[in-house]
This record gives sequence, C-alpha cells and structure tokens, in this order.
Amino acid sequence: MTIYTEIREANNILKKYLGAKVQVWIFDVSHKRLALKISLPTPSTGYPLTVYIVAITCEHITGAFSWKNGNLVINECVDNNFGEVIKLTDSSAHFELIASGGFVVAEGMEEEFGTSFDNLLGGHVE
Repeated sequence: MTIYTEIREANNILKKYLGAKVQVWIFDVSHKRLALKISLPTPSTGYPLTVYIVAITCEHITGAFSWKNGNLVINECVDNNFGEVIKLTDSSAHFELIASGGFVVAEGMEEEFGTSFDNLLGGHVE
C-alpha cells in the first residue's frame, strides 16, 4: 500500500482511476471521518486495484453513496462556512465532500486494507 497526503500526488493517482466505481465505504457515526473506495479491475490479474480516500473532519457532503465512471478531484480552498478546507468533487456525479481536517489517499491491493478505521490504512489515520 502507498499513502499520499499531498494534493498534487493524490490527484495524479486519482487520474489513473478515471471511470472507476466510487463508493462511500466506511464512516464514523458522527461522519467526521469518511472513506471513499475507488476500484478498477486490473487487466493483467483480474484482481481489483483499490484506492481509499479518507477525509478527516468532514463538514458537508452532497451526492450519491456510489456511482460508476468516477472522476474525483481534490482541491484546497477557503469555504465561507468552514474556512480552509479540502473539497473532494466529482462534478459529473454531482458529488462534493468538504473536510477541514485534511485527507489521506492510499493505493494498493484490496487485501492490504482493513475493514474499519482502526485498521483500514494500517494506522495511518487517527
């Protein structure tokens, strides 16, 4: 598994997954942490290569819980309601997630990831 925390690097990874399936995957009861799962079959092996995006201190979400043909982009901006935030958007899916605590993007084989926030990224997200 490879972890990315810089916006430029994260967006370069997300470009590789243009057209992938996106799903809201794991979230805290308070929705302050939320993980999106992005998956695209790997042609050579048939096993899905997966990306998880974990948004931290989520403030607002709009859109579906899952969609095909994903085109996610991460931007840093100042929001009138929340101050400095990251916005994770997929304009064609009408999806927007605003988080004021940052993000982590992780890429790897599905079996490398856990099934809860406690072990999803091997301890990289508190």
